[in-house]
Order: sequence, then structure tokens, then C-alpha cells
Amino acid sequence: MKQWVKILLACLLVIVVIAGVGFYMLKYHRQTVKTMAKQLLDEVPAENASKATNPPEEIRASSAQALIEAWDGSFDDAANADPDSPFEVLGLDTVRLQDRFALPDLARMEEGERASLVESTQVLKRMKALGVDPESLQTPEVEWKRIHAYVTGFLRDNVLQKPRAETFDGDSVSALNRFLAGLNGEQALVVVDSPELAMDETLSLPSGAFVNAAGTRLVPGDENLLRAVLLDGVQDCGLSGLVIEGGCDYGIYIKNSGRFAICDNDISGARYKGIVMMGSGDRFEINDNYVHENNNGGIFLNGGMSFGVLDGNRVIDNSGARNLTAGIVLCSMEIEDIDTAYNEFKDVRLFDITESPNHMVLYGNTVARNHSSGIYSDAGYLNYVVNNDVVKNEKEGMCFDYGSFGNFISRNNVQSNGGRNRMSDDDLKADFVLELGRLADGSSPAKLPGISLDNTAYNTLYANVVCMNYGSGIKAVRSAYRNLLLCNQVSDNNLGASEAFHFFGIELSADMNADEQVVGLNFTPCYENIVARNVVSGGHYAGVFLGKDSYINDFFDNLFMGCTNWSMESISGKFNSSVNNMSNVSSRGISLTSAMLAVPVAGRAD
Repeated sequence: MKQWVKILLACLLVIVVIAGVGFYMLKYHRQTVKTMAKQLLDEVPAENASKATNPPEEIRASSAQALIEAWDGSFDDAANADPDSPFEVLGLDTVRLQDRFALPDLARMEEGERASLVESTQVLKRMKALGVDPESLQTPEVEWKRIHAYVTGFLRDNVLQKPRAETFDGDSVSALNRFLAGLNGEQALVVVDSPELAMDETLSLPSGAFVNAAGTRLVPGDENLLRAVLLDGVQDCGLSGLVIEGGCDYGIYIKNSGRFAICDNDISGARYKGIVMMGSGDRFEINDNYVHENNNGGIFLNGGMSFGVLDGNRVIDNSGARNLTAGIVLCSMEIEDIDTAYNEFKDVRLFDITESPNHMVLYGNTVARNHSSGIYSDAGYLNYVVNNDVVKNEKEGMCFDYGSFGNFISRNNVQSNGGRNRMSDDDLKADFVLELGRLADGSSPAKLPGISLDNTAYNTLYANVVCMNYGSGIKAVRSAYRNLLLCNQVSDNNLGASEAFHFFGIELSADMNADEQVVGLNFTPCYENIVARNVVSGGHYAGVFLGKDSYINDFFDNLFMGCTNWSMESISGKFNSSVNNMSNVSSRGISLTSAMLAVPVAGRAD
């Protein structure tokens, strides 16, 4: 055999070995709790047990602000960070967005205008009240990778690994509750060795116990339970492998708890929602669950929880058409009754909202065919929504609303949302669009965008694929300030165009019509946003649309191809900068290639 052939074969062998080792390491890192349970049962002596010290007040004291203040910006200093995290912080991640993309300052108005038009808005006041410095938003790739590695590493070391393992082989939830109570707070893994459990009462997880149900199915009884599973003021605990098929109002209900893992569960048929987390809590995972066909939403988080990871969940075919019944909801409603996910929605000023989900990572979830939006953020801030598939939801694919700020939305596939195909008259009335009638196919003509922004600021939408949505691709409804829309691929939206409505690739609107009188929203045009390096292609009415009085928004280095009417259209009447944009279609009301004072277009109203 020739020498070069031997060398080639040796190189191929080395590549195969390296690939095999890499696959094994990834598989080991992502191994299920079932495998860990078997290892513990086989190898861990029962006498190695320790007590869990976890009164609810400790959870609250250790959460939220203390963690945020300790979060000093150094990836390497994050205690318990997972060394095997698949998310490597790259050198480019550490470069400020403004430097990386040669962006102008976000605050570009003269000082007087800035104070009256932008700094006076509720969302900017809220950001200031919460002490968030805009400079801290410049390296979002670093932040979400650090949070993911920190949370998963912490839980691996403190929750998923237990010094003691037990087997339960009873036949009812009540028997399992008695078994768990007998642990007396000791750290333990409990493996359920029963194919079914009679659902004769709520399963209450105590601190220190991780229950691996290993596919066990809960069999509903004659009486519908308020909750199938409850975590109430606990920590260092978790649940995996449980199958819940109705018989309850809520599948898994979590109150003021932290340091837990809810993973690999199958939850369907709940009268209301699949998974609910209420109140405070930090350092938790809700991962790899199948949440489907519940009757009023999928995963619902309401309160000041922080440093959580939602990774790999499939949230599919859940009913409920209101905003707060979306597939995944991050909510900031005041909690008067922590035992219900249906507290009264109070009309309060945005800067008075202090308890909101923050420092959360939503990664790799599939959110599809839900009756409402895919992902809905009600005042959530500093959250990271990365690499999710958000497909065929009836309302927006993603909606960032009501004071949401500082969020990073990146590399998501947002496709075929916003059709409003399955809405009842009551649903459309609640959304104030019933009077618009219906199309021949029975759907509402008021189609919705792939990604929506309303009363938001300092969000970054980067490198998303937004395609084939029924409304616009990306829409700022109104009152959107200093957001970055960078490097997105926006294609073939406007699928719901009709005689009544047409839609755009990217839209900075100025909907000043209040559906009802509220104090908690501003009704202004969009100011000081940057739209750069996006590729907008396909049959949009216009690649970009600027609503009336939109002011000091910058558009540069964008490509608009295949638009049906205009590459860019503006009815602003005020100054917006447009530089070095390219298209095979002409523009109206604003130039593609140079800054200019846009002239209102006759006959058009926003």
C-alpha cells in the first residue's frame, strides 16, 4: 500500500475517533435523568444522606436581587458554571454590538427632544427605575451563554446529583406522598417503579427529593384536582418522566420555589394550563417537556423569577386565544392570589411594575400550533430568546409587550404565524377586531406579524428567520424606542393580504388608537430605532413601512427584493435616516440611499 494512502487512512481514523468522542461527550452531557437514576441505584450507598435546609424565606432571600447584584459580568467567575456547556463564548461575542456593526448611538436626538419624546415614556422610566444601564445590553451573546452554563451547572451539582437513591413501587399518588414525607427532608433520588399511579390526590414534591417517574402515568379519578403536581416553597428538588393526561386544572404548579428541575414530563388535557410558576424563585430548569393539548395555555410564568432556563420543550396545540394563554408566557401581573394563574389584570403605569421574569434563557423550544401567540412577554426584561422554532401559532409568533425591554431575540425560526384562523366571535371581540368581519375562509382579515413590539425599548432582534407569516414579518405596533433590528432574514410574509389590509417586511407603525382607555401604555410613534443589514425578500407590500411622525429611525445596509409595491414606504413627515439600502423596487416617501426629510404620502393614513 502506498505511503500516502496509509497516511490518508490514519487521518480518517483519527477523525472518526474524535467525532465519536465528541458525540459521546455531548450525549453524556445531555443524558436523561433516567440514566442518572440507574447509576445512583446501582452505585450509591443508602447511608450517604444529607439534610436539606430550605425554608421558603431562604429561597426568597437568595433570589432575584442578590443574584443580579452578584452577576458581575465575568463568565469565568460564574460559580458552578457547566464546564461541558455546548455554548462556547466566542471572541466575537465579547465585542460590543455598537462596535461590531459600526452602529450610531441609540440616543440620537438632541437633548431637549430626547427628554420630551423618549426619556419621558413609561418604558424608559421603568428601565431607569430597575437600574438597568443600556451599556450592559451590548454583549447579549455572552450573557445568555453565561446564564445557561451557570444554571445548568448549578442544578447538575446541587439538584440532579443525589447522595441517596430509593425505589417506590406503590400504586397511588397518596402512597407516593407518604413515601416522600418519610424522607424527612433528606436529599434523595426517588425512582418510581410503577407503570401507573391512581391520581387520588395532588403529588406534593418536598425539598431535597428528585422524583424520576420513568414514564409512570397518572390515572385520573372521579374528582378533578386543582393541581396534579405541586411545588410550594421548596428547593433542591425536581420531577422527570411523569405522564399527566387531564384530571386537573393545572398540570404542574410551582409557588415561590427555586433550585428545581422539571424535565422530560408529558402534560396534556389540563383544564387550564400545563405548567405554571408563580411568585419568586431562581436557578431552575423547565426542560424537554411535552406540553400539549391543554385547554388554556402551555407554560405560564408570573412573578419576579430569575435565572431560569426553558430548553428543549415542545409546546404544541394548546388552546386559549387571549394573550396570557400563549404557548409560553412571561407575565408581570400583580399576584393577589398565588393559587391561581388568573389574577386580575390591573391597569398600572409601566414604571410601577417591578416583579417581572428576568435573566431567563428560552432556548431550543418548539412552540407550534397554539391557539394564541407562540411566546408572549408582558413586561419581561433582560431575557434571552434564542434558537426557538415558533411555527403556525394563531396570533403573533412572538409578542414583546407592555414594557418589555432589554431582551435579546436571536436565531429563531418564526414561520407561518398570525393567521387568526380558529378564532370565535368572543376571541375576536376580546382583541377588538370582530367588527372587521371575516374572510371567505372564516378567518379574520386582521392578520398578525411574526414578531411584534409594543411599548418596548432596547430590545435586539438579531439573525432571526421570519418568513411566511400572515401579517408583517416584524412589526413595531407603536411606542418602540431604541430597538436594534440587525441581520434578520425576512421573507414571504404578507400571506394574509386582502382587500382590507396589506402588510410589510418590517413595519414601524404608529397605531395611536386605544382599544380602551389605559394608563399603562404610551401612544406615540416609534423613535430612535436602528434597522440594519436585514434581507427582506418576497411579496411584501413594502420592505419597510414608517408610520406617521416616526422620527430619527436609521435604516442602512438593508436589501429589499421582490416587494410588490415599494422597497421602502414612509408617511412619517419627519426626519428618518436612510443610507446605502438596495432594492430592485423604487421607494415612496423616503430615499433608499440618502438621509432626507420624508414627505407624507397623499391618501394614506397609518
